[in-house]
Amino acid sequence: MVIDLRDNSVCPAFDVIHVIPLVIMELSQFRHKMTVYHLPLIVATDYLFKKHSDKGKEKWEIYAWAVRDIMSKASGLEKNDQPYREKLVYEAGLHGLSLEAVKEA
Repeated sequence: MVIDLRDNSVCPAFDVIHVIPLVIMELSQFRHKMTVYHLPLIVATDYLFKKHSDKGKEKWEIYAWAVRDIMSKASGLEKNDQPYREKLVYEAGLHGLSLEAVKEA
């Protein structure tokens, strides 16, 4: 399932902002619009792993790539290839932490 909240003024990103502030921001909006895309179950098969073997070394990497690709194509949402480390730096800045504090984590 893919949930598209692009029409809202607040776009949730649980990996950067904690849940409580996001819930408060979402509840403060007067209108909410979302599109829900129900996708079929994506089954990991040998065919999937062979056909997309260039997408990863481990089976879980190939499966994750395939699921992400299907979700993006079905919903029209762009993929964000920003490394998680950069998200941590952004989160540190939101909380007034230094870059060194992120490097220690």
